[in-house]
Amino acid sequence: MKFLSALKDAVFETDANVPASPQSTTVTPAAASPGPASPSNPQTYFPPSTPEADPAMLEMLRKVAYGRASSFKSILENMSKMESVIPDESTRAKAAFATMGGDTRTPQNVLQAIDVHIQDLDGEQIKFSNTSAARKTESLNAIATKLSGTENSIQRLLSELEALEQTKAQKLDQINQLNTNLASMQNDKAQIDFEFDKVASNFMVAFNVVKNELLSRKAIFQNIFK
Repeated sequence: MKFLSALKDAVFETDANVPASPQSTTVTPAAASPGPASPSNPQTYFPPSTPEADPAMLEMLRKVAYGRASSFKSILENMSKMESVIPDESTRAKAAFATMGGDTRTPQNVLQAIDVHIQDLDGEQIKFSNTSAARKTESLNAIATKLSGTENSIQRLLSELEALEQTKAQKLDQINQLNTNLASMQNDKAQIDFEFDKVASNFMVAFNVVKNELLSRKAIFQNIFK
């Protein structure tokens, strides 16, 4: 508690070497509260994230951005210790800087350290963009291959269906022609039956006439020869 009281008193000392702390773009100093702790250093202070930030992505990028040891990271760690005593973020940053000792307590050193952290984050952004673009292209190419294969299959089946339709039409024409031939042959059969029956009928009529003639004459000769 004495350490925190001393830190609080140090905030109000005038120091020409203390740099102005940049304001956070995501939270006002009065509303500052500790964000999720860094997995590599649970004492590092993080401002709250914006609601739209993905938590898992945020944690991953913080590991990259705050992963290296530096004077700036030391200030963040001290800010985390002061939060219960000094609620204002800007004042807390000033106090954390004031408690640093040695050659690292210079505004230039801190700002340069922040630039290195930014470079780490920018490098991760470049790496992410390249990897993401490559994987996106790979995924799109794979989908494009599947799409092309599916479209080709559809066209092949449509062609086969069209060929089947043509074959079906040809077969139907053949069936219609055979039905026409069948009807004609049935007419021919009926005509043949009629003609042969007529000839047979005429034959029997003539046959009976001639036979009756013979029978009649036979009877006459039988009477003569009695």
